[in-house]
Amino acid sequence: MFNFNKREYENILIYPNPFINTVFIILPFRIGNTIIRISNLQGMIIFEKANLEEVQKLDLSDLKPGIYVLEIISERSDNIILHKIVKI
Repeated sequence: MFNFNKREYENILIYPNPFINTVFIILPFRIGNTIIRISNLQGMIIFEKANLEEVQKLDLSDLKPGIYVLEIISERSDNIILHKIVKI
């Protein structure tokens, strides 16, 4: 199981925010069986990707402008990082 600690959480970069079509996620470690999930504010999952590398480039050009919740979930789902992202 992977556990996020405060230092690792603080070193995760998610940019640009706000974004137009692409979001980059830079992790200070290789997570393995962890999931990135993006949901709208109604809670509907609209994007999901597993088995992350240290640098992720997410093409979110299909999303409409608005506010979304990006989750980084550890493989056993007992550690979740939530981050608000905005598409313009």
